[in-house]
Amino acid sequence: MLPKVVHLYGPLWIRGYGLIIALGFAIFLYLLYNNPIRKKIISNDNFFNVIFVGLLAGIIGGRLLNIIENFSEFKHNIFESIYPWIGGFSVLGSIVVGIASISIYLKIKKVQVFKMLDITAIYAPLLHAFGRLGCLMAGCCYGIPHKKSWFTITFTNPDGLAPLHMPLIPTQLLSSIVSFSIFLFLYWLYKRNLTQKTSTLGTGIFLLAYVELETFSRFIVDFLRGNRVISEFIANYTGITFISTQQVIAFSIIFLTPLILFFGYHSYKKKNT
Repeated sequence: MLPKVVHLYGPLWIRGYGLIIALGFAIFLYLLYNNPIRKKIISNDNFFNVIFVGLLAGIIGGRLLNIIENFSEFKHNIFESIYPWIGGFSVLGSIVVGIASISIYLKIKKVQVFKMLDITAIYAPLLHAFGRLGCLMAGCCYGIPHKKSWFTITFTNPDGLAPLHMPLIPTQLLSSIVSFSIFLFLYWLYKRNLTQKTSTLGTGIFLLAYVELETFSRFIVDFLRGNRVISEFIANYTGITFISTQQVIAFSIIFLTPLILFFGYHSYKKKNT
């Protein structure tokens, strides 16, 4: 774990979390930029513009959902919510707001929305995989205590966010491995798709697979998270006290995404035929 790497000024540091994510983003950008189908459907200028829109929207969405989930930590000093070195980000918030913003921008620029989203979705899990390695560096998103030492990680750096000197399940590493596996699966599916007479690229199937698999992974791994926040809404109305707020959001995304993409794709096809 290496939360802080280089001190800049005052509370500002170059952090291990940021460095790992920057590396992952660079690889994601390189692969997507050089995708031959991407080059056919969107200009380089519009490509970098949509990347900027998606990145900014993802940061805002992830931060907003994190603030909503942990509002009790910010309510006494609301200005701390805009400090990037305090608190964190929610992956689910980044996914939802990022996809919505990219879709709007692509539609404005009259780019093939679903084909661009499908191509982006192939490489997006790779970015998530690096993001979770960043979480490991920072000590956030840590797991519950576990007795078996071979299956745990112990954090000792006081600058990190995880409990110290306690064997914890490495949920960050588990999530990273799953995301990398999702990337390999989608990339294999994409390569196989290129050899078929009828391509499904542009139908939203890759986007659907990405969102469903990443969100389902988040739902399952959350049972092992040590900093999960139990959903008061579910607890009060059903008596179920083991479902977290993130799992409620994840379940909603899993259920609603196919419906949204189904109606969205058919509406898109009608307007473009």
